[in-house]
Amino acid sequence: MLLYVNLKKHDSLKKEPYAAFTKKFNMIRDNLNGEQIDLRVGGKDGTFANGFYIDEVFYKNPELKFDFAVIPSPEDATTTGVFIRATYAYEGEDYYEFDTHLQRVRDIKKRAPYYYIPSATHFEFSSQIEDEYKLYFDAVATDADKALEVCYSLISLIISIFSLEN
Repeated sequence: MLLYVNLKKHDSLKKEPYAAFTKKFNMIRDNLNGEQIDLRVGGKDGTFANGFYIDEVFYKNPELKFDFAVIPSPEDATTTGVFIRATYAYEGEDYYEFDTHLQRVRDIKKRAPYYYIPSATHFEFSSQIEDEYKLYFDAVATDADKALEVCYSLISLIISIFSLEN
C-alpha cells in the first residue's frame, strides 16, 4: 500500500492578524504589565479576510483587543504568570434579533470548557452585552515567555468561532 500526502507549508504566523499582532507584541514583550494591543479584524462587508468572515448584518466594526497583567502564579506564589484578556467586540444591527447573538454566546459558553490553550493554566469565557457585544476570553500564561503562544491560541480560537458564514 502506498500513501501519498501533499501538504502545503503552514505559515499562518506570517499572515494577518498574526503578523500585526506579533509586531505589536514584540514592542511590549519586556514589560507586559498593564499593556494593551488593539487589532482591527476582517475586511469589507461580506468578505473573508485575515481569517474572519464579516457580514455587517451580523457584525459591525469588529475589534480584537488584548490586555495584559503580570500576576502571582496561581500555582506558586514565588513566581509570576501573565493574565491575558482577549476581547472580541462588535456592534450588531438594531433590526437583527438580539436572540441570535445571545444564542452564539450561549454556544461558546457551553463549549468553553473544551477549548485547549497550550501553556495556559487557567481559561474562562464571559460576555457583556450593552451598546456593543463584548466576548472575553481570559487565560493565564505560565510565564511571560509563554504569553505570545497563549495569544496565538486565543486568536486562532476566535478566528475559528467567527470565520464562518452564518
